[in-house]
Amino acid sequence: MCSPAKAVKADLTLTSTDNQEFQVHSYHCKAHSTVLRDMLESPGLNESAIPIDATGRELRLFLNLMTRWEVLNPSDSATWLRLLELCDKYDFYLVRRRLKQRLRVYSYKSPWDAFCITSHLDELDIAKKAIKRFGSLTGQKDIELGRMPFQMATQPTLPYLLGLLHGRNLVAHSDDPSWAAVSEIFYPAT
Repeated sequence: MCSPAKAVKADLTLTSTDNQEFQVHSYHCKAHSTVLRDMLESPGLNESAIPIDATGRELRLFLNLMTRWEVLNPSDSATWLRLLELCDKYDFYLVRRRLKQRLRVYSYKSPWDAFCITSHLDELDIAKKAIKRFGSLTGQKDIELGRMPFQMATQPTLPYLLGLLHGRNLVAHSDDPSWAAVSEIFYPAT
């Protein structure tokens, strides 16, 4: 299968914020995005290229998610959030759902990152799964307010961070002080 940046017989060009051009099939965009479908079906559209508010790297990942099953995951939390923001901006419901499914799997590899990402999405079920996996991480078994580095504390949203710390404090002196126990009672602070 060819790269989504140079699709064979493509009839649409998407341009990233860093001026990279991606030749794509308009039917993919119409099928996945109500915003782009409306734009492409507008009789007043005279542009040969449609600007997309994403870098070339982000747009390449995004197009891979839209057109392929086997794709790489975003490499960092900021890219995950940026791709999800693009899904919302252009109403790519299926790509958003696919990203969230990949985030569930990503939580096995990087539970802390997955927890932070889900805190911004307010995805409680994925956050709980990520918390349950904290015990497998070296150096993150004792997440406590006094010991957490500032940079780490700024990654999740405040309600999720406070909920995590509260849950950890509640189970710290119980019969089961595991992260699995924290995940069962976890709820973001209100």
